[in-house]
Amino acid sequence: MSDDLSSSRTSAVVAPRFRRLEYRTPAYEPLAALYRDALGLTEVEPGLLRSADSGFELAFDVNPESKRESETTVGLYHVAFLLPSRAALAATLRRVFAAVRSATERRAETGDLETPAQEAFSGPAFFIEGAADHLVSEAVYLRDADGNGVELYADRDSSQWRRDAEGNIAMDTVELDMAGLLASATSTDGICAGSSIGHLHFRVPDLDSAEVFYRKNLGLKVTQRSYPGARFLAWGGYHHHLGVNTWAKDRPAPEGAAGLVRVLLSAPPPGAETSPGAASRRELDTDPAGIVWGW
Repeated sequence: MSDDLSSSRTSAVVAPRFRRLEYRTPAYEPLAALYRDALGLTEVEPGLLRSADSGFELAFDVNPESKRESETTVGLYHVAFLLPSRAALAATLRRVFAAVRSATERRAETGDLETPAQEAFSGPAFFIEGAADHLVSEAVYLRDADGNGVELYADRDSSQWRRDAEGNIAMDTVELDMAGLLASATSTDGICAGSSIGHLHFRVPDLDSAEVFYRKNLGLKVTQRSYPGARFLAWGGYHHHLGVNTWAKDRPAPEGAAGLVRVLLSAPPPGAETSPGAASRRELDTDPAGIVWGW
């Protein structure tokens, strides 16, 4: 297998944008509590949410029979929303924390909680899962009502990204300076103009076969392969547009499970011309995570 680490440093490939994500869900409103109410995406119509400057949209196909996907099956690990600055990330987090406090207080008033502290990090139908400094970025993690992971993050300037001797972009998981981050907020706006879907992260059965698929069909290049059980790929020298991991141990999601089912890009990916029939169909075959890519 050829290695992309050195060539990814100066690649001139222009990255297509993640313009639309399509989900299957048993119920829309519990998801809207996070994406619409807490994160501030605009509801175009029930089941369709859009960013402030129409940079991306989320579509939810409601099927009451769909079962919420286990967090330990092959499929979506998380969707990562990239904020344009540290202050914008902090503003979005303040809005999320306000939604959490409001929901917790309501539950306490109605007797759903013994004490507000019992679910201090739970929202109306979502919860805050953790936070981390990844060296290249600062991030906070949530999980929605269907178990879909959500990352909110802001990048450090690329001039601060480091590489090891093998060409891997240095990424780690260390403690986030949450107080310092929140202090940078100048508002409590949600996901603002200039935000984007920065990357996706999937659980896959096997790293090597997943890498082959995404390199061949999407033109992605490996940027980090030293993280245990995971691999990171990107277009154009970014730290990663796609992460994959094998932490689900090859457990497939049940047929018709809730979760992410389709990713639409703003343009054909660089590898589309090498995928048989993809150009005419405007989509690729189902990927190792069970997700369809189109444009």
